[in-house]
Amino acid sequence: MVEDDPFADPPDTDRTVIRPRPGGVRPAAVVGEGADGERTIAPRVVAPRSRLAAGLPDGPAGVVPLAPTGLNAVTQAAAPLLALAVRLKNRAVHRDVPVLRERVVAEIRSFERTALAAGASAEAIRAARYGLCATIDDLVLNTPWGSQSLWTKQSMVSTFYNETWGGERFFDILDHLMKDPERTLEILELYYVCLSLGFEGRYRLDARGPAKLAEIRDSLYRAIRRLRGEREAALSPHWKGVAAERRPLGRIVPLWVIGAATGAVLVGAFFAFRWFLDAALDPAMAAAAQAPPLGPVVIERSAPVEPPPAPPPPKVVVESSGIRLKKFLEPEIKEGLVSVTEDQQSVRVRINGSDLFASASDTVTPKRLSILNRIGEALKTEPGQVVIEGHTDSQRIRSARFGSNTELSLARANTVMKIFEQIVGTGRFSVEAKGDSEPLVTPDTTPEARAQNRRVEVILIKPTGG
Repeated sequence: MVEDDPFADPPDTDRTVIRPRPGGVRPAAVVGEGADGERTIAPRVVAPRSRLAAGLPDGPAGVVPLAPTGLNAVTQAAAPLLALAVRLKNRAVHRDVPVLRERVVAEIRSFERTALAAGASAEAIRAARYGLCATIDDLVLNTPWGSQSLWTKQSMVSTFYNETWGGERFFDILDHLMKDPERTLEILELYYVCLSLGFEGRYRLDARGPAKLAEIRDSLYRAIRRLRGEREAALSPHWKGVAAERRPLGRIVPLWVIGAATGAVLVGAFFAFRWFLDAALDPAMAAAAQAPPLGPVVIERSAPVEPPPAPPPPKVVVESSGIRLKKFLEPEIKEGLVSVTEDQQSVRVRINGSDLFASASDTVTPKRLSILNRIGEALKTEPGQVVIEGHTDSQRIRSARFGSNTELSLARANTVMKIFEQIVGTGRFSVEAKGDSEPLVTPDTTPEARAQNRRVEVILIKPTGG
């Protein structure tokens, strides 16, 4: 063996290697002839229990279902191992690493036999085998499952070469190959494929590792191109199709015409069905509006039987909720913006004015937002549940958003409720959509009458005994 040959196997100082094997005894090691005629030590190959567990597709155990492919005889022989390396790199988990390792050892032995039969020299096979072992180790040991497996102690480089520095020696061998690229062209091409598949070695933890690897791969590519010549620039040498009879574009209906026609039909159908549905709903809504009770529901409570009066205590004047709200909203009442009425069960705050909302909209106009904020501040200190009623005039609405006056009145009541909840908090408010069922003025045939009927009423329900 030549001492300065970087491809040669290192001296085998311990030809009997005994390693513990969980769950059983490992088969004895096999001493055989390598591709270079030297004796090498490798574990006995055991057929995998499952090709899927070994990272390979199902099929006969000794057959790799790949057609001959590659730049040269050495790369063709290594094609199964290179394909396996790609699959291992992209696997997030592997269930049977020991079987996978045995399979890789068998594939490396198969590569040696195939390359030797293809006419590759022993030196070329030796260098190629080292590059393949280092590449598979580098890819496996940098996966989540590989870094925690037996591969850390039984890698391919340590199995075939009794080394643990495959990531370093790979580049030393590559430098030696680059000194005589005409003689080592086939191995250079294999090493280029290994670098392209993701081998990084000692540069993996280097901050400038990607840049250095790019320089190495670029110089290697240039050396190969210098000897092989430039490749065909076209993506496919036979890119021209078979001549066919030209069909005038006028005979073909463009796809956009079909799409536009289909869209127009669907949109038209939607609005037609919406119109028919709204028309059918109007009588039902009118009948519901005339159903009893026609006015506001008032609960009359009989006064409890009072015991004989006790001597009157000092008279304490307690203002009712209605009086307090009237005092708080006195500026708005004087301006005619709101009105406050009170009965035994509730206090009703009616927001006057037709410009509280834009026409056919549930958005409060900016100039009326301050009124709602004032009412919210007034309700903040008053106990009791609050009902917000939305009312509209009798003119029917037809829009894409609101199908009826009831929907519009509900949306407006919800808008007012959200403003009050921002001031008072949630849990006290509920909404009712009255539509045009409770007009203040009938008939509302004039703009002034319709303006009075378009309103929002805030009803404060007095607590029992309040």
